Parts: sequence; C-alpha cells; structure tokens
Amino acid sequence: MRLYHRRRKNIFIVPDNLKSVVIKPGGIEPVVNDDFAAFADHYGCVVFPAMVRKPKDKALVENAVRFLYREVYSKMMGLKFNDLEALNIETVKHTDALNSRKMYNRSHSRRERFLEVEKDRLHTLPATRFISKTGKRRLS
Repeated sequence: MRLYHRRRKNIFIVPDNLKSVVIKPGGIEPVVNDDFAAFADHYGCVVFPAMVRKPKDKALVENAVRFLYREVYSKMMGLKFNDLEALNIETVKHTDALNSRKMYNRSHSRRERFLEVEKDRLHTLPATRFISKTGKRRLS
C-alpha cells in the first residue's frame, strides 16, 4: 500500500494551542515546539496553530469530525467488537459507503471528486518515518 501527500508545503496542520505544540502563543506568529516543527518539515507540512480564543480557525475540522461521527460512528452504535481488526473492518465498510454516496445537491460522490481532482496531485510520502530526536525521560 502506498501512502500519499500533497505537493510539498501544501498541507496545513491547524493544531490547538497546546503547550506540547505551541511554546509561545502569539497573535501574529506563534512559536511552535522544535519537535513538532521538525515533524511538519519532514512531511512537507506547514503549521498554523489555531489562534487563542478564535474557534473559527477550527470550524472546518470540527464540522468534518461531527459529520463523520454522525455518518459512520452512529451506524455502529450497539455493535460489539472483540478486536481492533473487526472494528476497523466495520469502520471501512461505513466510510466506503459514505464516500460512494452522491453528495447533497451535487452530481458526484466524494470518491468521484477525489479521483477527478485530487488523486493526480498526490505524491508519495518520504521513505523514512519521522523519528523524534527528543523523548520523554522515564522517572524512576
């Protein structure tokens, strides 16, 4: 299986203003943690932390999460899974059904839109995974 990402520096990460990501929040240019900045650089991303007390920065992501919760997770309510693999199979089944369904007031599905517009713009991920240079030390 090949993994893809958009062309270098066209992916934006919009994290909360967590202390683990943002060292110093600022109105114009917040300071991002060195490890997180290295992670973003390795995968060709740009980090734009959400502004403090400005929830409109995250509205698109939160709406997408709400949509997936309503369209995928709600259909799995009441089901019991014995292992992670069974849960993943059921999630993929509902996600595929969602992506194949025509969108409201549109003549195409999400899958058709992806294949027509986005797939040709994707490139392979770097061959090596990102490895953090710093890690939490264990206290004993």
